[in-house]
Amino acid sequence: MQTPGLRDNSGVGVSALSNKWALVMVWLLMAAPVVSSCGRAATPRPSAVSPPASTALPIPVVGVENVYGNLLEQLGGADVSVTSLVVNPNDLSASDTLSTPDRSAMADAVLVVENGLGDSFVNSMLDVAPAATRTVLDVASLTGQKSTANPDLWYDLSVIPTVAQAITQALQRIVPSQSAYFSANLAKFEKSMKPLQQLVAQMKASDGGLPIATVDPAFNDMAAALGMEIQTPAAFAAALGAGQVPSSSAISQEDALLNSKSVRLLIDDAQLQSPLGAQLEQLAAKNGVPVVQITALEPPGLSYQQWMTDELLTIQTTLAQHS
Repeated sequence: MQTPGLRDNSGVGVSALSNKWALVMVWLLMAAPVVSSCGRAATPRPSAVSPPASTALPIPVVGVENVYGNLLEQLGGADVSVTSLVVNPNDLSASDTLSTPDRSAMADAVLVVENGLGDSFVNSMLDVAPAATRTVLDVASLTGQKSTANPDLWYDLSVIPTVAQAITQALQRIVPSQSAYFSANLAKFEKSMKPLQQLVAQMKASDGGLPIATVDPAFNDMAAALGMEIQTPAAFAAALGAGQVPSSSAISQEDALLNSKSVRLLIDDAQLQSPLGAQLEQLAAKNGVPVVQITALEPPGLSYQQWMTDELLTIQTTLAQHS
């Protein structure tokens, strides 16, 4: 039986490259406000793979997005050498021309963790350097995400435990002698996630039903977990999801939310630095609507848990200051 989310280079799969961050260039060229969008789904190529006959430590592994690179670091510990390919969402539009060191890291990797939504360039890189013993975990496939899902899967806390377990199981297959070590790392990781999960529950109890607006859909899954109600117009969000420029009508509706103070918070993406985001932030400030900037990818120097916790505490503090 094939394992969902697990594949090697023997199959054929196609995923569409996200144009989420390439829209920044469209904004500049068109001199009109634009908002970034999500990518489309990868078609998984699941299969079971056998570990190499002998494995020297540390083993080379790749997290395509730096979020997964951090999970690999936490779960693999001293037994892995981690390369993260995408550390800035603005780089996604050029990810099919990654550097030679990045391509070498992918070619050498015995374990690759990819999002499976918005990172289709991974398939061509793997096809160029096939390896029968390489394990590839496709997170979207692994967690049953549809092609229409928000590709920022790491903002869905229900996804992370499944990914952590899959990474641990893959490492144990690759280096069976270190199974106990990897199990201990997983237990430590799961324990470290509990304060974050408790914070989400606490904020849902206090802020559930809070109307908010968003500039970028990255935070949508977390907003749902917090029980917050996104008021951003459907047409505005649909344009974002399709990688298109929102219509003037949709943008006007988004503006109206801020002008009427119908929302208690505006969530923007600090990494995107879009003209439209800046305009909406200015409009929010003019109308006394607080703004919190999140990041679509993990900032350097932080663990996944620290990153998510810091963002949630910032939201909590901001709301308290404007209550």
